Order: sequence, then C-alpha cells, then structure tokens
Amino acid sequence: MLGRIRRVYGVRFFDAVTIDSWYVQGPFLKGVEKLGWAWVVVLKQERMEVLQEARALSAGQKPDLEFYDQTRDRHVKLWEVKDLDFSKSCGRKVRVVHSQEDWVEHKVAGGKKTSQPQTSHWWWIASAGLQGYPVRVLYNGGHRRWGIENKAFNELTQFYHLEHCYHHEPVAMLAQRLILMLGFVLFNAYAVLHSQQVRLGHVSLKELAHDLDLALEEDLPWDWWFASG
Repeated sequence: MLGRIRRVYGVRFFDAVTIDSWYVQGPFLKGVEKLGWAWVVVLKQERMEVLQEARALSAGQKPDLEFYDQTRDRHVKLWEVKDLDFSKSCGRKVRVVHSQEDWVEHKVAGGKKTSQPQTSHWWWIASAGLQGYPVRVLYNGGHRRWGIENKAFNELTQFYHLEHCYHHEPVAMLAQRLILMLGFVLFNAYAVLHSQQVRLGHVSLKELAHDLDLALEEDLPWDWWFASG
C-alpha cells in the first residue's frame, strides 16, 4: 500500500509514517525508509532489548521536557534516549521517547460525580531521519496514529451521518459519499486555515458549523466571513 501511495502521489505526499506496535519489525521499517519516509512506531513489547535499555537509561533522570497538553488535557513529561540499537535487520540507530501523562478522569456513577487521577506511559521508537526534530514533535506524531480514526471516521459518523444511506441506487450512494467527504474536507480546511476563533480555541467546530448554518439563512455580507482571520 505504501509503495502504491508513493507511485501515485510522490515521496513528498507526507514526511513520516506513524504506526502501531504490530509493525515493529526491522524489514518493514527498513522498507519504509527505502521509500523515502521516516517513521515513528509505538513500542510495547517488554521482551525487546531496545525497550529494556531505554528504561534503564532514562530511569531516575529528569525529564527532557515538561508541559501541559491543552488539546488532550494532560500534564506531560518526556524523556528521550538517543543512539540505541534496534535490531540487526534494521541496521540503524534509533531514538526512543518515553511519555508520562497525568490527568484527572471525571465520571458520573449512580448520580454521583467522581474524580480519579490517572497516569499513562507511552514509548515510541523514531527513525534516524527524525534526529533533528524536537522531542515534542515525536510525542505529537506518536499520538497521531489514531488521527484518522478520531478525526475522520469518528466525526463523520457522529456529526455527518456517515452510516445513514439516503438512497440505495449505487451511483447515488457514491455521489452522496463524495459530496459528504468534500463538505467534510472543505469545512475542516476553512476552520483550521481561516478561522482565527477556532485556532485560538474560542469557538468549537460545532459552534462554527452552527454559525455557518445561520449565515445561510440571513443576508450577511461575505466580507464578514472573510474578515475573520
């Protein structure tokens, strides 16, 4: 699939691949590099020497970076260990990034609200092609492996009625899906690239969509929209 993407869209279609622990295999990762891309992979398998070595070298050390992730509502500490050997089949040095994330989980059970502190630990391996990137970039890239699931399919299902079939004629079904995808892409592109209020977190995507619906019903000047930043 990756080879087909490269042939159709070219090597500059994206810069790196972020994938799950299932693909932590030297031949696969070497193949990704041969296609011209860097990679970030989740590291979970306790038996792997690279994980054991990274744990030992980072234990007791101060974090390289500490910050609050507003998007995920978590306090994050990051450690990185450089120049580790992954496997003979990979044949290149790798970086390992460790993330400790703390947050408070709020639940309602039996009509009562409860708050429970939570902590999670993530480990990622990054290829040598990402050596110049800050550790926070690798943190963001590691978590982005769920981006398509959360941003695309989840939103399309919940807010765009992706699962609803408006017509059972094959051509009409295809046309409806294409229109839906086009609307989804255009709306998100407008929100991210043009709406300053969304970028600053002052307006949610749902609120923006509601405002656009109201604009269709009212005779608002177009300059009002294009002056939004």
